[in-house]
Amino acid sequence: MVVMIVLLFIALFVIIDLLRIYFKQKAKVTEGNKVLRSFENLSVPLGLFFDKSHVWVRLNDSGEVRIGLDEFLIKAVGKIDRIETLPSGTTVKSGEKIAVCFVDGKRFVIKSPISGTIISKNESFNKESEALSEDPYFSGWVVKIWPLEIKESIRDLMIGKSAEQWMKRELGRFTDFLSKNATLALKPALADGAKPIVGAVSFLDEDGFNKFVKEFIESPKGE
Repeated sequence: MVVMIVLLFIALFVIIDLLRIYFKQKAKVTEGNKVLRSFENLSVPLGLFFDKSHVWVRLNDSGEVRIGLDEFLIKAVGKIDRIETLPSGTTVKSGEKIAVCFVDGKRFVIKSPISGTIISKNESFNKESEALSEDPYFSGWVVKIWPLEIKESIRDLMIGKSAEQWMKRELGRFTDFLSKNATLALKPALADGAKPIVGAVSFLDEDGFNKFVKEFIESPKGE
């Protein structure tokens, strides 16, 4: 009886070990073959202000504001490797650099939509990059700024219905942009036809990446 129990335990451990190896190998296969996912409906939370460079602003009761990247930009770019922000205490004007994003060896600048002084930066997203993609409007914020003149700062920003309509137009404009800048490597990013693929910008060559940055971030034309 004792021998039978020992043999059963040995068999159980062998099965568990085989299952562990199986799922580990399966995970490697999944990692090596990226699952292409289409853009779902982009969320535009109430109470947030949006800039045409795809940066959002949240006003806090304390008077400070939080700034981050909107869902469109994060889904278009895909995984952001890291973000380097200007140090706390730096005074910036609207339209000036507050941070630099690094993606697959490339980079783009985040410009502040408001004037003020940087009072803190989000230390967590370089350690937990999932916060940017999974929760861009809350835990995925980039910097906190003490605004110089808040009413003046938000005057040209979009909120509510106007922001929602603008986001839909941007999605259509991005689809057209991908079609015009398609390369052989970009074909998988257009596989779904009407909807762009999450991380589609990562399929662009360097020239295409630079065009995207210019048209959607540096000199946005969306209205």
